[in-house]
Amino acid sequence: MYIVHETNLYYTEKHRKDAIYRHRVLLLDASSFELVGKSEPFSFADARVEFCCGMAYHPSNSEKILITFGFQDNTAFMLNIALSEVLSLCN
Repeated sequence: MYIVHETNLYYTEKHRKDAIYRHRVLLLDASSFELVGKSEPFSFADARVEFCCGMAYHPSNSEKILITFGFQDNTAFMLNIALSEVLSLCN
């Protein structure tokens, strides 16, 4: 299981670079590394700029996942979420 972000880079009317970031959870087969499931694009906090920094199992609870992300390039968060919720996002 991996988390990635997709970026839509564009230039504004004033020719300034801007972007919208969205994320996806990917499920890969453990032996072949083939894609077996993926989530729809999503946002953690409905910001245009979010950057997911990583995802890991909770050190004391294997039924939980920790996801770190930045919001609008000025605040950091750590999301503590049930593994089942993350897996339910994937088709």
